Amino acid sequence: MALPDGVEVAIWVDASRAGVASAVLDLMGTAVRPIAVGGPNGGVDELAKTLGLSAHRDLRKLRVDAPAAFLFVATASAPPTAELKAAAAQDTVVLALEPPFSDAAALDALSTPDAAGRVILLPRFERCPGFLAAADPYAAIGRPAQLHMSSRGRPGHGSIFARAFDAWRTALGFVELPETVDAAFVEPSGKAPPDAVTRWTGPVSVLARCADGGVVTLDLHDAAPDTQRRLHVAGPDGHLLVTDGRYRLIHTPPSPASDGAPHDEDDIDASPADAPEHVSYLDLIADHWRRLLDRPPMPANPSLDRLALACVHAMLLSARTGQPERPDQLLRTGV
Repeated sequence: MALPDGVEVAIWVDASRAGVASAVLDLMGTAVRPIAVGGPNGGVDELAKTLGLSAHRDLRKLRVDAPAAFLFVATASAPPTAELKAAAAQDTVVLALEPPFSDAAALDALSTPDAAGRVILLPRFERCPGFLAAADPYAAIGRPAQLHMSSRGRPGHGSIFARAFDAWRTALGFVELPETVDAAFVEPSGKAPPDAVTRWTGPVSVLARCADGGVVTLDLHDAAPDTQRRLHVAGPDGHLLVTDGRYRLIHTPPSPASDGAPHDEDDIDASPADAPEHVSYLDLIADHWRRLLDRPPMPANPSLDRLALACVHAMLLSARTGQPERPDQLLRTGV
């Protein structure tokens, strides 16, 4: 699948993500060289056979026997925090398709100097081609901001937890920590929402109100007909529209015309006309990975991760109670 001149990578995969992992490795081509593969169940066997490698069943043994520049974690559930921390401490960059932490304790363990910045969730919306093409989008909008983000995926293309965490990481660049988060959960079987963010499935809608007057609405789905993300932010200084492939930034003039005249083209920044509106989930993972091959990982921001995690937990609690919940209270209790 790859020639022996690529960066060494070990793969940890399960049956639910084996197809995704195989397709991403194909897209990476000779840029990476798989040297070990393993997983917690039988989903790894076919991939191991394709790669011409033996299948490991123990992540610690895989990590010790085959230290690599990258550990690609393509599983529905995050491996033990201690194993991810140990991999990062040996200078391996861990790439995870699901958030590597679901509570403050795990986040703190992966935020120490020997691990921080080397455990990366992908594909992040802030690293997609559309968002990266927009010049200084946070400063261009102003506050308070009205933000709506839709993040929908086919089964296996990111859980509700992954999509919610990514959405809040994006949103908190434009708004203050919400005072209240109100979430509505649709469960076709009629079951109540689960008691853990890692087991959340089904469509979720969110309304959050921020202290500075900002508003956030989220539309999340993990079993949609197609996979795509879309962001719209409106503020006093402009409007920003971003998809995974394109962006459009409309600057608000200081004194808008009272007759509703259209904006001058000088007030509009946009992607080139030939830029695709949407990029496939597999291409987004490969694109994010390629950006990490020849440069050090981005500095970690555990403070922002903690705020985003609190908002995700507030969502789940709100869905369970039927009432708006406060992320700041969850932060104080160490969730």
